[in-house]
Amino acid sequence: MATMMAGILLVAMGLACLGALVQFIPYPVTVGFTAGIALIIATTQIPELFGFHLTNEPADFLDKWLMYEHELSTANPWSILIDLAANRRHWHPRQVIPTGCEEIGRLVPDAVA
Repeated sequence: MATMMAGILLVAMGLACLGALVQFIPYPVTVGFTAGIALIIATTQIPELFGFHLTNEPADFLDKWLMYEHELSTANPWSILIDLAANRRHWHPRQVIPTGCEEIGRLVPDAVA
């Protein structure tokens, strides 16, 4: 409940341009709210990552993950490959790429996606 209230306060303060007031919200509450939002956003992206064709996705968080587990056998390997290729530089931003190919190595996965 405290995380939900903190989230509402953070959004309200952001809309009112009162960002300096965030310092009065305890750090664990702010981190909990941010982590919760990140988990929800990541959960909504799972069907696109695996290329699932879901007809009616449940609203409950745990039911979604159970459905994803059940649908794992229908995953589209091309969808996964394109996502991994497009996002590889987010996982290894300082990866050494041969001289002259650096820009191509960064642009090709994004163009494919």
